[in-house]
Amino acid sequence: MSDNYFQFPISALSYGMHLGRWNDVLYLACLHYGRSVCENDPDDLVTETIIEDYLSEPSRPTCDDTDQDERALVVGFARLNINATSGTIKCRLEEARNVQTYCDSAPYPTVRIRTDLWWKTFTPQNKENPLSFREFAVLCAVYAAIGAKPFVKATHLMLRRYAAGYPSEEAFQKAPKPMRQNSLWLTPKMLRRTLDALETNQFFAKFTFNRGECFYTNKMDKGKLIAAVTGRKLRKLETLSQSRVKDAAGSAEILRRRAVALSASKIVPAK
Repeated sequence: MSDNYFQFPISALSYGMHLGRWNDVLYLACLHYGRSVCENDPDDLVTETIIEDYLSEPSRPTCDDTDQDERALVVGFARLNINATSGTIKCRLEEARNVQTYCDSAPYPTVRIRTDLWWKTFTPQNKENPLSFREFAVLCAVYAAIGAKPFVKATHLMLRRYAAGYPSEEAFQKAPKPMRQNSLWLTPKMLRRTLDALETNQFFAKFTFNRGECFYTNKMDKGKLIAAVTGRKLRKLETLSQSRVKDAAGSAEILRRRAVALSASKIVPAK
C-alpha cells in the first residue's frame, strides 16, 4: 500500500462516515498500513525509528510501547502523515477495532483512495476543489469495483449498494431503515449524475457499450479502455472466425486433392 493512499473495506461507508465517524475509519486504515510495515520489518529497526521520531514531539498522544497494535497505529500515523495530538493511542486503537469488528462480516472488497481526495472530502474548508460525500462514496464504489483489475464491468445496481457500504445485494435490500441513516442511499438518477460529474473531472474513464454495459478503469484513458473492451469482446469471436476460415480452406484443399485423385483413377492406361 502506497503512502499516498488510504485503504479500507467498502462496508465502512455504512459506518456513519458522513456523520462524523470518518476518523474511526481513518484509524483503521492507518492500523492496517502500520501492521503491514511492522510485519515487513524483521529487525524492528525501521519501526523503532519511525515510532521514536513520531512520538518525540511533545504534542503527540501517549502510547504503550509494549502493545503491538498501538505501535502499528503510530507507524501508520507517521507514514500516512496523520497529525495526532493529545489523548492516547489506545483510545484511537479501540475506535479502529470497533470499525474492524463492524466490517468483519463484509471485509471485501476494499477500496484504495488517494489521501488528498480523503482530505478534500472530510476537511473541505482547508482544500481547493472539495468533494462532497456523495462524490466520495460513489468514487469509492467505482474504485472498489475495479480493484486491481485493469478495467471492470459494473452495473448501476452494484455501484449503488457499494456507495451505501453494502457489498452484497441481499444485505443492501434487507438493511433496516435505522441503519440507512449511517450510509448514503442514492436514487438511480442521483447515481448517474454523480458518475457523470466524476467522469467529467477525470477521476476514472468510462465506456458504455451499446447503451447498456458500462466499463470503468482508473488505470488507462478512454481510448485504451475502448481498445481493451473491444479486444475482450471480439477475441473469442475473431479467434473462432479465423478457425472457421482455416476449416474452410482445409476442407477445400481436401476436396480438391480428392477430386484430383478420383480423376486420376479413371484414366485408362495406354496399351
